[in-house]
Parts: sequence; C-alpha cells; structure tokens
Amino acid sequence: MHQFVWFFCFLAAFCKADFNVKVYGAKGDGHTKDTDAVRKAFEACGRAGGGTVLFPQPGIYLTGAFNISSNTTMMIEENATVLGSVDSKDYPLIQPLPWYGGGSDYQGSGDLIYQSLVHSWGASFIRITGSGIIDGQGSPWWNCWRHDRKASPCNGISRPHLINLIGGDNVQISDITIRNSPSWTLHLSNLSNVHVVNITIKNPSDAPNADGVDVDCSRDVLVEASTLDVGDDALCVKSGKDWFGRTFGYPSTNVTFRNNVVYHGHGVTIGSETSAGVRDVTFENIVMEGTANGIRMKSERGRGGLVRGVVYRNVSMKGVGTCVFVTLNYHSDLPKTNATATPRFDDILVEGLVAKDCGVGFSLDGLPESVIEGLKFVNVDVKAKKMMEKCDHVDGSCTHCSYCPPCIH
Repeated sequence: MHQFVWFFCFLAAFCKADFNVKVYGAKGDGHTKDTDAVRKAFEACGRAGGGTVLFPQPGIYLTGAFNISSNTTMMIEENATVLGSVDSKDYPLIQPLPWYGGGSDYQGSGDLIYQSLVHSWGASFIRITGSGIIDGQGSPWWNCWRHDRKASPCNGISRPHLINLIGGDNVQISDITIRNSPSWTLHLSNLSNVHVVNITIKNPSDAPNADGVDVDCSRDVLVEASTLDVGDDALCVKSGKDWFGRTFGYPSTNVTFRNNVVYHGHGVTIGSETSAGVRDVTFENIVMEGTANGIRMKSERGRGGLVRGVVYRNVSMKGVGTCVFVTLNYHSDLPKTNATATPRFDDILVEGLVAKDCGVGFSLDGLPESVIEGLKFVNVDVKAKKMMEKCDHVDGSCTHCSYCPPCIH
C-alpha cells in the first residue's frame, strides 16, 4: 500500500516549478481576501502540469474555496496560515457526493452543498504539507447550525468540509496543523493510496460534527503519528449512506490507523454510514484521554452494508466516557427493513485494550435480525464506574479479560 512513496519521489523531481501565491497578488495580511490570487496560483500550477503552490511565511491568507489539480504540492510554510473565509459567497455550490445524495448536514436531500475550502475532484499525486496551519474559522458556521440553520453563513445548506479530496490516487498529507473546521475536517473520499502522517487536528470539543479524519469509500489508507482533539468522531471509516451508498458500491478497505493520540472527540469509529461496506480496518497503538467514546462502531436499520475484519489492537484509554460501544441500533426507533438495508458486523477483534477511570465499560447492541457476530476480546483490562450498559444480540468470546460482557459468554 505504500507504493505512493516512490511516486512522490518521482513527482518531487518532475514538478520543480513554484507558484508563490504572493506573486499572483495575495497580500497575506489576514484581512484582505486573497481568494482570486490563491485560485490563480493553483490554476497556473495545473496548466503547467504540476508543481508547488507556496504559501510563504510570514502570512495569513484569507481565502474562499479553491481546487487542487493533479501533480500538485500545496506547501504552507511554518509561520503561514491558510484562513478560511466566513462569507458563504466564497464557497461555490456543488453537487453532493453520489454515495450520500446530500451534504453531511442534509444527507439524502439531493440539494447542492458548499464546496470544501481545500478541494479536489479526480486529481492524483496531491501533497499537502509544510509546518503551517489551515484554519477554517468554524465559529460562525457552528453558531448558525446550533441556533438558526437558515441564518448566514449556513443559509440552510450543508456546511463546507475543510479539506475534501475526491476520486484520485496517491495522496500525502503531512506535518500541518488543521483547526476550526466548519464541519468534517479531513474527508478522504473514494481515494486510493493515501498517507496521512504527523498532522494535528484541533477543533473545540463542542463543535458540531467537527470530525477529525473521515476515510470514505477509500482503499489503501494509512493514518499515523498524528494528534486529534475534535468535536465528533476523531478517526472514522465510512462508506456512504443508505440507498445511495449501496448503489455506489465502493467499500472502504485496507485502512490502518496507528500510533495516534486522541483527546476530545467521539471515538475511533466505524460508521454510522456503512452502506457500501467496510473491510480490513486496523486501529493500532492508539492512546485516548478524555474522549467521549473509545472504540466506537455504529450502524442502523436502513444503512445496510457488511462491516468485517476490524481490529483494535493495543489501545490505551484514560478518562473515556464509554470504552467499547458497538451498535447496529444507532437510532433505536427505526423499523425493520429488508435484508439489503440491514447492516451486519462480523469478525471484530479487540486485543490489548487497557482502560482506566472510564464512565462505562461496554455497550453492545445488535439487532434481533442481525446479531453482531464474532466479537472477540483478548487481553482486555477495563476499569469503569459502570462496567455494562447494554448487552443484546451479540455472539463472541473473551480470552484473558478482567471482565467479560455477560451476553457473549
């Protein structure tokens, strides 16, 4: 899965041209809108067949949404910030992803959505790097979503994701800090050969839907050596929603998260959008502290999709709300549906989990028509105020565990 490393070495030798946004008119003063200059720099890079678009230090580059073409490196220097505009007019309205049929706020509506700040469609050999910052200025977006979704800048439209790269191959994101996303932060959509390394994602713990990394209908992905402190799922694998996801039919496969640290957030997660299926996902050497949920797997009636071959190995938790949360009943009032729209979880291994000072140890909730199959706990030591919250419709086993949920003996 690491073949992209060789390609990026080739790319570095091939794409020597620099496209400095200041050359194209960017002020970098944090007040003047640099949108036109930034877009011109990326357009010039694309016309040249590739290169490096440079945000030089020092500078705060206030900009609306822009697009990255193939063979492009986006370089943000150490004392430079790419600052997202809070004017909705700076975010074009585009078609939603076909495997959702809507945006993350209005999924399934079919309405147009705001383009992400950093965006690509069908572009390959992309690199986003440097020691600088991408800041989405999310506060106005969070406020309108909480209080009046018709108010500006939301205007009744799905909030923009901060970075959404769609439908390409060979992507590397490294060394940057990403913060204050209006909604999902780093959305990796229908990509292959992706490496995310040594990044920091920081959103307030109460920021609505401010996920960290969402791997979505993507293949051969490695996310490592990164720190996340966010307002929703920290590290998450998805594969589309309901009929749209099942029809699109691209599962997320061969995804690894390793050597990451998670603070606030809703957990290291599969779902709830599982409709095209999720296979062969590993969370390994994860440290979690003060997180609302630890291990989190969620789907519901209507989603469909098979989630199989998920491993959580060597996960350390302290002060986590619920240590292990696995449910096929995420919204419990939903009616039964046909077999195609009924989700399934199978072959899940939790090995080497150590958790202390937690609120709840386990919440396990399958469906009568879809039992959670093959849930294995090996070398698990959990200490919580309340060990068991729910334990229904689960088949599994425990080996060398300090506590075993009673429904899986």
